[in-house]
Amino acid sequence: MRKIFYAAFLFAGLAMTGCGSDKPKAHDNEGNAVAKCETNDKHNAENSIDYQGTYKGTLPAADGPGINMALTINNDSTYTLEYDYIERDGKFKEQGNYTVEGNLMTLTEKEGQMSYFKVEEGQLRQLDNDKQPITGELEAMYILKKQ
Repeated sequence: MRKIFYAAFLFAGLAMTGCGSDKPKAHDNEGNAVAKCETNDKHNAENSIDYQGTYKGTLPAADGPGINMALTINNDSTYTLEYDYIERDGKFKEQGNYTVEGNLMTLTEKEGQMSYFKVEEGQLRQLDNDKQPITGELEAMYILKKQ
């Protein structure tokens, strides 16, 4: 019985030693060593989602039924954005450059105006100027679907 206990104790000690690291340990305010959790989550739109392509959706309009929007994201870090007001004369086209950091896509038009989107699988979610999701009754209308 003693041999089984000793073997189990030795195995547990070896298992704990295998989890050690040569990295310096983090300490709390009182100087006690605390476990430090490091994650290396490289899964984001920048490197794992095929976000280039054309996205379409209908945005709400204050003075009409909506605005058809088509956003084309090119491989060379440029984009083309087309707006077409429903039941009104008004087509607009804008071009510029984009960057993607993590899941945040930033569009910068030629005049310097920026707009933000969250890159999601198969869609782009428009964000406000504070890079936060647009919420409320019409939030689903701020999603562009990949074509």
